[in-house]
Amino acid sequence: MAKADDGRIGTLIHAADLHLGAPFKGLSKDLGDPDRFKELKERAKKAFDNLVEATIEKEADILVLAGDIYDGTDHVYEIALQFKEGLEKLVEKGVKVFVVHGNHDPLEKLRKLVRLDEKVHVFKSGKPQLEEVILAETGTKIEVAGVSFETQSEKKNLAKLFHDLEPANKNLTVGILHTNIGGNKDHDDYAPCSVRDLEDAPIGYWALGHIHKREVHEMRKGAYRAYPGNLQGRSTKESECVSKGALEVAIYKDGFGEPEFFACDDNTVQFNRVSVDVTGAELPGDVYERVEAELNESRGEFGNSCFVVSHVTITGRTKAHKELTKSKENCTIVEDIRSHCHGDTNGIVLKVKLSTMPQADDEELRQGDGFAATLFKDLDAFKNKNSLDDIEDMLDELRINRENVTENFEEVLERVEQILSSEWANRNEVGNRNE
Repeated sequence: MAKADDGRIGTLIHAADLHLGAPFKGLSKDLGDPDRFKELKERAKKAFDNLVEATIEKEADILVLAGDIYDGTDHVYEIALQFKEGLEKLVEKGVKVFVVHGNHDPLEKLRKLVRLDEKVHVFKSGKPQLEEVILAETGTKIEVAGVSFETQSEKKNLAKLFHDLEPANKNLTVGILHTNIGGNKDHDDYAPCSVRDLEDAPIGYWALGHIHKREVHEMRKGAYRAYPGNLQGRSTKESECVSKGALEVAIYKDGFGEPEFFACDDNTVQFNRVSVDVTGAELPGDVYERVEAELNESRGEFGNSCFVVSHVTITGRTKAHKELTKSKENCTIVEDIRSHCHGDTNGIVLKVKLSTMPQADDEELRQGDGFAATLFKDLDAFKNKNSLDDIEDMLDELRINRENVTENFEEVLERVEQILSSEWANRNEVGNRNE
């Protein structure tokens, strides 16, 4: 393989959590359009093809896939064939491919539908194994070690098993592992380990998988541990609403370069979150015009050929609050916005969170000394206290994600404030009519 002009002697590509065949749970129902859902699934499949093409274009020597190749053990033949044919293209170009399986596709239950090229190395479960790669440009030996999950609920600390390895040069050794470092509560605690467990192993680059949020950390000069994140976004969850892809890692004679991200979803499906302030808008149509404008502006952040699925949050004080609330309660607000934005053929609104309030002067109310003023003041004090701190230990003990609880907690408080504002506005309206 030809090397770049930065002094590197080779190139490694690191990807993980491909989740080939992912069903996009919940997306089908929310879209309400079987044909559109089928189109999105077909687009999402391109992410793996893009990874293959990028690996070839970058003239990489090594590709490592750090687990959860498939979204499940019962994947269909079409997906297995896509994976097989993609790896064959890489092998033809001289790329050395190394694979481990994770909790979504453990070896024990994995359907064996195709035979991969014999030059593709799939690491077994049990103890990590060392494999050699001789870089064509310089003849330098790189060693790659990895271990797959045998079962879905892998509770062993697999990172410690790498401590027994004896590579020729730890600074030029790659470790592939599907793991949860430090008990990340956003993901199941499979193959748990600590940062120290990784740093104590004779590994120069840890190619990790399992965590869908991209992370890169330097362990020492020329040595890194990294999660590339998943290859393709899967929902409008905040951590999924970023560009997804893989990491390019330069190999130098004395270690590894800092991993650099490259996208694999420019022409597939990307997820987006948009917040729209509609303060002062008088009619639902005015609100939807602002939503459309914000969606069009955010569209510029994505590739022209990708399909954008958006989660919209509508905030602010507006005279349209009552009508918007009716639409929300009648489950028509999403369709109303889609109808308004019908000209966008490369995007769709999936969900709408309505957080508007009536156009009432709550600040004036808070200055009073009546019953309603007391309620508003108590609500403000409750919100400012951040009462979840009192039960943080219990949440940790029950392994409940504090972030999810906080999000729901704040949503409840928001709704309480909306109701108070709405009631106050309605009473004022009735009072004015009776005068």
